[in-house]
Order: sequence, then structure tokens, then C-alpha cells
Amino acid sequence: MKDILKYIESIREKIKNLIVGKTNMQIVLKYFNYKEFDSPDKKGSGKKYMDKDFLIRLDHARSIAGVPFKINSGYRTVKHNIDVGGVPESSHCKGNAVDISVNSSKDRLLILSALMETQFKRIGIGKNFIHCDSDSQKENAIWTYY
Repeated sequence: MKDILKYIESIREKIKNLIVGKTNMQIVLKYFNYKEFDSPDKKGSGKKYMDKDFLIRLDHARSIAGVPFKINSGYRTVKHNIDVGGVPESSHCKGNAVDISVNSSKDRLLILSALMETQFKRIGIGKNFIHCDSDSQKENAIWTYY
């Protein structure tokens, strides 16, 4: 019975990945390493679960901005999302969201401009980070965390 449940769960995961457009296809990122997107409690999760189209756009935004994007949070397991106080249905858990560290107003402007130029339409602005995601299940918006 345990083996059957394990098999069903693996099939369910494969179907879910196909539906949201995730594959094991590896893309070459110029500015990022897949490990930067790992959930702290699941090694290899950035490479396995981050949406490839999202990463290509993020890499392009980094090129345009001309400043480093330090990733504070990429993919999150449900457990890690709960541990950090993330919202239910977080885009991080779907592999199409990141939080980027920001240390100056100049960098904030460059990063925001690049994200908008690369068609990110969901952007959250915090005191020392910028959230961006491409979750098609949510309304396009720009918001603040303070």
C-alpha cells in the first residue's frame, strides 16, 4: 500500500509539473546559479522546481539592471513557507517568485526598471527587498510591504 501511495504521489507531481510548465530541462543562466533558488530545507529544489521561463526573464532583467541580484528567497517548500510566515498559495511554492535584496535607492530604481522592462507585472517593494513573480493565477499589481 505504501509503495502504491508513493507511486501515485510521483505521478501527481509529474502531472503538476507539466501543467505549470516545469520540466527537467536545464537552461544556462548567465547571472545566477540554481542553488540560489533552493528552499533552505530542500537541496536541489531551485533547479527542480523553479519555472524556467521565469528564470530566463529574471536573468534578462539582471542583464538590463547592471547590478547584482542577491536572491533572498526563491523556491519554498510549503513547510519553509509556513516557517517564514509566507502567505498561503505563495507564488514561491509554485516556483515563479523571488525576493531580491536591495541596499540602496539607486539599486532599487535599477532593479524595478529592469523588472518592468522584462514584463514582470507583479512586484512588491519592501524596505530592503523587492519581490517579483509571474503567477498567472493572481492579479497584476505593484504593492509595498510597509
